[in-house]
Amino acid sequence: MKNYYVGNFKTGFENTKGWFVGSFLPEGFAKTDQVEIKYFNHNLGEKFDFHKHNQKLEIGIILSGKMRLIVGEEKFIIEGGQCWYAEKGQVVMQEFLEDTEGFAIHAPCVPSDKEMVSIN
Repeated sequence: MKNYYVGNFKTGFENTKGWFVGSFLPEGFAKTDQVEIKYFNHNLGEKFDFHKHNQKLEIGIILSGKMRLIVGEEKFIIEGGQCWYAEKGQVVMQEFLEDTEGFAIHAPCVPSDKEMVSIN
């Protein structure tokens, strides 16, 4: 088994919803339990409802576009060239205000670690 991968992160990962690094990938790809990395291209109006990760941190890097981010009770507008970080256990919500391209990074790789949260 080789311990490296070289490839195109924008294509070929439709079955993993854009995740191109992580323990859930098939052999021969960037398979690791240390980190999950996803390339995304979300459309205007897409939304990830309130959720948290109890075992992993979450990082977002916005290359282009604009999104609304809620972390806890604070609201932010994040645009191309900006990034954000949320420690494990922090409740977040993301809504895309424009077509938005970027990367999501989670560490460590725990695919089942997403808990939806009801906010009143």
